[in-house]
Amino acid sequence: MDQVLVPAGLPNQPAFQRKVKPYLNGAKVVEGTDQVQVSHLPLKILHPFQPGIGENEDSLALAGRLGPLTLFTAGDLDQMGEAAIQAKYSNFRPDIVKFGHHGSKTATNPTVMATWRPKYGLISAGRDNRYGHPNQETLETARANQMIVYDTRRQGMLRYVYDLNRKGYFEVTSSHDLTDPKKSN
Repeated sequence: MDQVLVPAGLPNQPAFQRKVKPYLNGAKVVEGTDQVQVSHLPLKILHPFQPGIGENEDSLALAGRLGPLTLFTAGDLDQMGEAAIQAKYSNFRPDIVKFGHHGSKTATNPTVMATWRPKYGLISAGRDNRYGHPNQETLETARANQMIVYDTRRQGMLRYVYDLNRKGYFEVTSSHDLTDPKKSN
């Protein structure tokens, strides 16, 4: 690891200095905003627009092509941040949205999703997590927009495979018995 990408402003925080920096082993810290281009990063930074203090609303939002599809992922960015991205990049239309904040109701803005109309939604959340992620409101937003949802709680590891002919598909690696209601969410 020679570079670590973080939201601009985060390295100034005492918690970063104490909990992260000692483990970087000399890696260069790259502070990202939508004005920063990172060499060898196949994704474009869409957010933050300015340095922050390391809060959820300062999360990095990234977008880029995966074979034939366009991906959007935004860490723990909230609904207001998603709306700001949609307003600034009005022609942006991702095919895949990795739901923010593990599918929390604080992210996945229904108005933004209705504008973007992504085909796929990805949820990264632990089974039986203490926060109850994903939130029912987020799942309703996905349903209202006819999204195909892949959920790590139910399906295990997710992988998108694509080839040079611009054909792609999702693979799931489920270690859960989805037919047993006592063992699945």
